[in-house]
Formats: sequence, C-alpha cells, structure tokens
Amino acid sequence: MSTKCYRCGKTVYAAEKQSYDGADFHGLCLVSHKKENMKPKLLGVYAGDEDRVAGQLNSSSIKQTPAAGAVNFCGECGTKAGTGNFCSKCGNKLNN
Repeated sequence: MSTKCYRCGKTVYAAEKQSYDGADFHGLCLVSHKKENMKPKLLGVYAGDEDRVAGQLNSSSIKQTPAAGAVNFCGECGTKAGTGNFCSKCGNKLNN
C-alpha cells in the first residue's frame, strides 16, 4: 500500500518509505524536513524567557556590518560581488 509524502504530497511506495513522527516521507524529503525544523538548543533559558529569547533570535533584528576591506558575496548564489548593484551570475540585488 502506498501513502502520500508529508513534505511533497507525492506517492511514497514501500521501498522508499521512511517514517518520522508518525508521518511518511521520501528519503530526501525527510532530510529536508529535518533540516528545516532544526531549532537551536539554548542553555540557561528558563520558564518565562520565551519572548525575550525569541526576540533575540529574530534574524531581522540582527545587524551585520562588513569589516573594512571585506569582500562581499551574493546572498543568493554565493558569487563574489562586483562593483554593480546586481549579481552578475543570478541577477539578485546586492546589499552594498
């Protein structure tokens, strides 16, 4: 009997079926699912700290400033950024 993959929704046959947390997956779908659902393990967090910790972990609140003379790379494809405003490989807008 075949079931549907929890991640992609396609049919999972018995030979390729992998179960995790009561759901069926294709092998690669399970790997992707686990990577996406990994949560950082924090030490020293106590009851009532959830809001404070969640605010600190919000990536949009983290400001990164490049070091002087640092080389910039495209955040989309990883290509070394040139002098323009867009990546020469994928066309993504660069944060200069």
